[in-house]
Amino acid sequence: MVDKKTATPVGVKIISIFFILIGIVVLIEALGFFVFGGPIFATALSLTGILYVILARIVWKGENWGRIIVIIISLIAFIIWVFNLDSILSYSLRDYLFLITTLSLYSIWYIFAVVYALIAGYLLFNKKAKEFFSH
Repeated sequence: MVDKKTATPVGVKIISIFFILIGIVVLIEALGFFVFGGPIFATALSLTGILYVILARIVWKGENWGRIIVIIISLIAFIIWVFNLDSILSYSLRDYLFLITTLSLYSIWYIFAVVYALIAGYLLFNKKAKEFFSH
């Protein structure tokens, strides 16, 4: 637990807000699956969304074990996004009709891959972040 005197670094706040936003989006997606079928997948999405929101709060408070979980999730997400980039790129080369749509999706995948890599890198290597979680 972080001392009350230690301020949460801006980068940690941004990561926490990002995780809250992702959690909310995932919960909205889960609601759609509950309404239109797929209750098992909807339940898994709901749990994932809740996990993201809880982790955001834990990281904001400065719990080091939360930082480690976020780093692991970020690295796994980065790997998943990179593999999706590869499949989208392969798909765009085979089907010219969906090239524009695919390239716009490619941009989104690229952005998320970079964001997750930056999160992991910041939490692993930033001096202020490491000091914040070491108290």
